[in-house]
Amino acid sequence: MIIRYYVEESSELLARERIENTYKCLEKKIIKKEYQKLEKYWKIEGTYLVEVILELNDNISELQNYLENIADYWIEFGNPVEELLASRTDKNCNYMKEKFIMVDVIL
Repeated sequence: MIIRYYVEESSELLARERIENTYKCLEKKIIKKEYQKLEKYWKIEGTYLVEVILELNDNISELQNYLENIADYWIEFGNPVEELLASRTDKNCNYMKEKFIMVDVIL
């Protein structure tokens, strides 16, 4: 899967550290983790786009737990679901991890 994180940070290093901290609960489940992008997001000042290819050995249950730790509301796209999106600007989102603006998961 590909996960795109949009995070408020002052440097690439801090943006990467913020993403790495979210993976602590998945450490034993990660088969592959590869950073594809780590760059300033042109639309929002002080924001970084971090794109990661992530493979888990137990995709469904572990992914669900992981995503619940990031945000409490996810929009699902496709039937079957092919993409998930959480945004702190969504009126249904009551919780999103600190400094996270949006997360897009392509399954």
